[in-house]
Amino acid sequence: MFWLLGIALLLVMLAALSVATAIGVPDSSLLDAISPSLLAVFGIVIALMMIFLHYRQLDFFANRKISIVGRQSLLMGLACLLIAISILQVITDHKVAQNSQIRQSLRVQAVVRIDGLSDSVMTDETGYRQVAVIEAMQPMTTKLSPTELNQLAKQALEGQSSWQADKLTDPPRVLLQAYPKPKPPLTQPTSKPLSTFQKKRQIEEGNLAANLNALMPNERRLMTLTIQPLVESTELAASGFDSYRWLRSRHIDGTAQVQAVSSLAMTDWQSATDDRTLQKFRQAIDQGRFKLRAHFYQNHQTYTDDEQQARAVTLSLLTGDRSLINRDTKELYQIAGISHLLAISGTHVLFLALILAGIVSKIIDRFWTAGYQYLSRWQWRFLVMVAAAFLYALFTGFDVPAARTAWTLLAVGLVRLTLLPISTGKVLLALAVVMAWLDPMVLWQAGYWLSFVAVALLLTYEEKRPKKSPEAQAYISWLTRAWQAFKGLFRLQCWLFLALLPVTLLLFGKVSLWGLVVNLFAIGLFGWVLVPLNLLAGVIYLLSPVAADQLWRLVVQIVQNLHHVIAWMTELGAAKQVWLSTTMTLSLLLIACAAMLPWLLPRGLLSRYLALPALFLFVMTVNAQNQALLSVPTLFILPTGDTLTSAVLLQYPIAKKDSSARQISWLILSDHRAIDKASWQQRPSHLDAQKLTATLSDSLQRLKVAKLDGIIVQSAAQSRDEPTSQESPPLLPTVATKLAEQITTHNYWQAGNLDDLPKGVLSAQPCQAGKTWKIQETNSPIRIEAMTGWGDIADSRVWDCSLQIDSQLPIEIVHFNAVNPKQSAKAERQLLNTARDKSQNKTERLILDGSRHPYSWQLWELLCANQVRHDGKLTWLTHSRSPTSSEILSKLAIDSAITYDKKPLEAALTALSP
Repeated sequence: MFWLLGIALLLVMLAALSVATAIGVPDSSLLDAISPSLLAVFGIVIALMMIFLHYRQLDFFANRKISIVGRQSLLMGLACLLIAISILQVITDHKVAQNSQIRQSLRVQAVVRIDGLSDSVMTDETGYRQVAVIEAMQPMTTKLSPTELNQLAKQALEGQSSWQADKLTDPPRVLLQAYPKPKPPLTQPTSKPLSTFQKKRQIEEGNLAANLNALMPNERRLMTLTIQPLVESTELAASGFDSYRWLRSRHIDGTAQVQAVSSLAMTDWQSATDDRTLQKFRQAIDQGRFKLRAHFYQNHQTYTDDEQQARAVTLSLLTGDRSLINRDTKELYQIAGISHLLAISGTHVLFLALILAGIVSKIIDRFWTAGYQYLSRWQWRFLVMVAAAFLYALFTGFDVPAARTAWTLLAVGLVRLTLLPISTGKVLLALAVVMAWLDPMVLWQAGYWLSFVAVALLLTYEEKRPKKSPEAQAYISWLTRAWQAFKGLFRLQCWLFLALLPVTLLLFGKVSLWGLVVNLFAIGLFGWVLVPLNLLAGVIYLLSPVAADQLWRLVVQIVQNLHHVIAWMTELGAAKQVWLSTTMTLSLLLIACAAMLPWLLPRGLLSRYLALPALFLFVMTVNAQNQALLSVPTLFILPTGDTLTSAVLLQYPIAKKDSSARQISWLILSDHRAIDKASWQQRPSHLDAQKLTATLSDSLQRLKVAKLDGIIVQSAAQSRDEPTSQESPPLLPTVATKLAEQITTHNYWQAGNLDDLPKGVLSAQPCQAGKTWKIQETNSPIRIEAMTGWGDIADSRVWDCSLQIDSQLPIEIVHFNAVNPKQSAKAERQLLNTARDKSQNKTERLILDGSRHPYSWQLWELLCANQVRHDGKLTWLTHSRSPTSSEILSKLAIDSAITYDKKPLEAALTALSP
């Protein structure tokens, strides 16, 4: 009953959280009056009552049978009450979060208090992200420079302004964001000297980065912010990452783009939380973490890139601070399947707790043996371990793995003190429920599920593993012992990999196959070498920073060599297909549970060979999903991370005469920023080639694309006569080149000027009007043709290439769903021409508009308007900012229009049927 109730509570709370997020919580005075913290305490009290009734066989009646029935009925009633309390806890907690969230966009000047450490530091390549609390704000009437903000902050401190009256009673938590402006290419032979305005803006951006990176925890600054509410995303990123749930799980009420920040710290500004003892204690811990970051960041630019990242990983292993780790290192750890080693886990907490407990025991043995008159040895060690675990967990941010270890130590000690016959697994499940009661949003954190499931699997493995007596081990040679230890480690790693595979696929949709190999030596290296040395250096740092630096130098060197080994391994030829990605359906989850059942049950109850058929079925089902071809032609609109950059993947199944089949795959990229001189000052993209390549590569892996028939870049690579050409590097050609290096690609079409393109494995072909591709068959079911694009004309406004795709079958156009590609939502259409009935005609022409200037289609109208019209369905796919006129849509007899950004196309609203 214990296991069933615990799992039921977690699943019910997760379902209630999803429903509350989907439909919202209505306003109710009753819900406003209920305190979530009191509900959590009430639930804990009822759970303790149930444990007491279960283990203390109390007889309520003289008749024993009636007593048993009465006790079981009471337990069932309390269990139902716990479920009701859990649901109410989720609803009330969600109601509190719903009331505190930001509801509209604002531009304000605000007094901001920094909460904790930033997630990243601002450099030329990375942005700044920091959780902060807005304590007071005023609507922005005029844009103030940093100097003017300093004057305003000085007036607020002297009481000469109304800032004290504008303090918020319920200050919102926001995620501060600031990103560097895209920098020009390294080689620009035709670059013009920077204007005075551009030089001034560069200086302001440099000052903004310096001021933001220097912000300390609990420091207050006056800032100019653009505040945005959190919006629940209808489609996930390519990686399946849900930013809305991630932000809500951190209790963030909105995002704020930093426009300017004062350099004057408002040290004398007081708030209601400053007098709280717990708040002061947490601030002291955050200050210590910040000083350690500053110590590692000192002279950061003088080190090589490899040394910088080795030092960044060392800092992460010590305090959980990943702000200095760049994207390349994170991807390296992801490919190697050891990203979990960067997080502060139970290993770190337990090592420090054991070290300090051993030191205290030695001190008591040496100088104060009378202490054992008050508490036994294990009780002293227990107190020290619990105190050290909680302090270190707080020092590292009190994330789920560290918090789980600290609470587990406390709970196991209390169980031993009370002599209750409760196993460690039950303690772990109870802690999972209690943590969910205290903060229901934690159910949205992947680390919560992985942490508890991994520890539960370790406990299960240890309980089922046959034990050998010390006497038998004494007669075994050290070589045999080493071999047995390696075999045991290999079995444990295989067990964890296979047992966590369903959970990992369910949470992330993919898993690295390299993890099975790399973890064999990485876990031991981190757990028995790097973490102890790092923690020892951290303790020495409190006494002598110089001596600690010598030990950290050794740790950094080991980490640097480890990075070289992992990079060499992952660069091998076999490492190109390192990801196992599939959609974790309910049937797959049930098959996985059936495969694990013989291992979870008591040894001997079921033969473990019975797991082989279920495991074989699991592998075959995953392989069938990975190899399955789409039954109909489909055009996926892929996420790119930028609303003005589009990427679509055309997948077209082709049946062969020998009953086999293959998939036609074309990737089409386009930039939709206008290139006319009136709009060249629009906001540039913060995307870089590496980030966009990683995003698209992940989407292609999830769609099981092993090769591409071609890549088409519809946007001109360079524009010689436009101001944007001096500031925008050739993003999309670089992405196309990088993708061609990762995935076998047969064709590469590029619009515009082909000079100075990135060198790659494929030579670019000009994407210009009249260029065609089709299958080498008499009656090709699909044909791709460039409608516009005249690179020979000395005017970059007509270089962009629009495409038409003629298909003998209808093409479904969907927005890619990263979690389950087969459930991708169909794109909404704007109907333009309903006069003709084309239901009997199965052929379709799909036009992908890539123009960024009206001249492109105007030239087509002059040169190519006499082309044969299509009798089937015509669909126009473009961006809502497309400069295409309604006359062009009418002349082409477009039936419906679809936009990449899901916004209405203005030209389609005025287009008339021919």
